[in-house]
Amino acid sequence: MKYPQNQFEQLKNAIKEFNNYFEVENINPSSLHYTIYQQGSEGQKHNWFYINNETKAIRRGHAIEDFNNYSKLIQVSKDFELYPKGCNDSHIETAVKAAIKDNNRS
Repeated sequence: MKYPQNQFEQLKNAIKEFNNYFEVENINPSSLHYTIYQQGSEGQKHNWFYINNETKAIRRGHAIEDFNNYSKLIQVSKDFELYPKGCNDSHIETAVKAAIKDNNRS
């Protein structure tokens, strides 16, 4: 697989966490990868997922006025790349599918 191993580990961890709240198998692999990329991107803070520590409700950053009682749902490094060097859409889809498959085994 051309997808970088260090980023693949982040991808697997993020998918594992997302799978606690969403059915990741039903999300388009490219969309899922982009959503994970957003969770680490400083320019996408408005799209970060947050969870209310009391109610367990999940909301995006742009929909929250008061961040008290909220914590970031998914931790992704700001170095997580949307298109890792040498990767195209096909490589990304393969990596996402492999990460989902790996998580389903454990």
